[in-house]
Amino acid sequence: MTPQHNPRRGALRQLALAVFAGVLASTAPETLAQKLGDVVTLPSLRLADGSMLDATALRGPVLIYVWASWCPFCARQTPYYQKLHEQLRASRSSLRMVSVSIDKRPEDAIRYMNERGYTFPVSFDAAAMSKALGSRPGLPRVYVIDRSGRLVVSEAGELFEEDVAAFARFGEPSGDTR
Repeated sequence: MTPQHNPRRGALRQLALAVFAGVLASTAPETLAQKLGDVVTLPSLRLADGSMLDATALRGPVLIYVWASWCPFCARQTPYYQKLHEQLRASRSSLRMVSVSIDKRPEDAIRYMNERGYTFPVSFDAAAMSKALGSRPGLPRVYVIDRSGRLVVSEAGELFEEDVAAFARFGEPSGDTR
């Protein structure tokens, strides 16, 4: 049998091409999670109250908290983010906080927030945020983008109260009253 007619060689070539195509598809820019230090351009977001949070307001420093009403880890740590949100507002910090719910039904997340008295801004533009930050498994997730637009925090999983409180260090008191 000549090498060009070897069925194994053909099968190996097809397998190699399939693996290569899979690697290329899995590393497409929209699916890769951003790495620390990467410059991130965030999209404008529609908030639950119907208002738009313009992308220019998200240039940094900004903390993005990704959560869901059905996530038990989120349920334990979301009160810490509410406390941080209140602290940032009271201190007039330059750090803006926005959350992104991945609930399939926005009304579930809104009811969840209302029942618990959460007042931080929430968006349901998870696809747009995922496109900007890339895919990353696990909930909850938190990202911090500094003034220069660089990703400086990218965490997945439950954090302790002191971990969430420490995010305040990324902001400075400012004159605005967000």
